[in-house]
Amino acid sequence: MRGVFDIEFERTDYSDQGYAIIGRALAYAQGFEGDCRALRKMLEAKAGTLDESLFDDEQSFRDFIEAIHREPLSKQLGRITKMLHLTHDVDEVLHLARASRNEIAHEVCLGRQFDIETIEGRTSLVNEVSIAIRRIAEAHLVMLVLMTLVARESLPAGHYLDSYCERVVEWICETDDSSGQ
Repeated sequence: MRGVFDIEFERTDYSDQGYAIIGRALAYAQGFEGDCRALRKMLEAKAGTLDESLFDDEQSFRDFIEAIHREPLSKQLGRITKMLHLTHDVDEVLHLARASRNEIAHEVCLGRQFDIETIEGRTSLVNEVSIAIRRIAEAHLVMLVLMTLVARESLPAGHYLDSYCERVVEWICETDDSSGQ
């Protein structure tokens, strides 16, 4: 039985791979949050109002989604949904990503300290992170497309957009040992 003061101080290839996945997932989730904040600032700057809150609470995030629908971008949302082959409408994609971002930021490490050394523990980690990151990547892609449209810049080629989410998941969840997946 392990006590409350027991910490696994030994670093192994398995634990390093697991924590590398968690670190990349956290960095990507924070990047998504940063781009949501940037888009919000772009929209508010165009409207003449700026608000610093976004991920602080559920209501500020809903206000952000409503702002997307009020802007000229609302006309583009249906096209974006089809172009990106979204599995849900844009609102649902964003809410799922917010929940997944919070899961990565606050919960993914809970209970991982000792089981990360086992094949089952690493497999569970990769599966959990893959699902969350796929949701975040899909919403992040929406944010990036919206930011590009607001900035009146050109979008990348379709094949780049089509493979974006899968490339993000592969990069975050890759391990040197395929038995860890």
